[in-house]
Amino acid sequence: PAIDELAAESIVFERAYAHSPQTLPSHASMLTGQLPIEHGVRDDAGFALNAHAKTLASLLRNRGFATGAAVSSFLLRPQSGLSQGFSFFDADIPAPTTGEAPALERPGAETIDAAERWLQLQSGQRFFSAAGRASPRVLPSVVETVAQRSAPAVLHVGAAARPPLLRPASGAARAGALGAERAPRRSARH
Repeated sequence: PAIDELAAESIVFERAYAHSPQTLPSHASMLTGQLPIEHGVRDDAGFALNAHAKTLASLLRNRGFATGAAVSSFLLRPQSGLSQGFSFFDADIPAPTTGEAPALERPGAETIDAAERWLQLQSGQRFFSAAGRASPRVLPSVVETVAQRSAPAVLHVGAAARPPLLRPASGAARAGALGAERAPRRSARH
């Protein structure tokens, strides 16, 4: 039921493509709107987003949105440059215990918990939230948390090969943002 509600109030992209099958270049493309050759991140290793790149988070932050993200993968850590424009960026990966190899990701549930804690603080203001999990499954608790907020939100949940999930907080919030009583569902073919 939660995913049906989400779809009913969302802009649906019936054809969405990742610019890269790799995690870091794909996320850089989603946040900048540029191809890997344009933003310069062409592989998971050895690349970082340029400090002068304009990201969706930085554009929204400059327009008064609170910006927050939580990620699961080591590849998306702040050193990758993807944290640009986020006032909150949680990429805490547990330190290895003695004799273990360093972790490359944390459990998706921990990432979602971090994102939900930040979302709980955003009541009554415009915000942009991004959550990158190792598993591309949307948890109903995240949908419910976003749906309870009174200001527009954008939420990205999933792996690099999966397109972003964009959703306003509620039909009423979207209508308020668009200046209409209720915004209709739109479908975009890309």
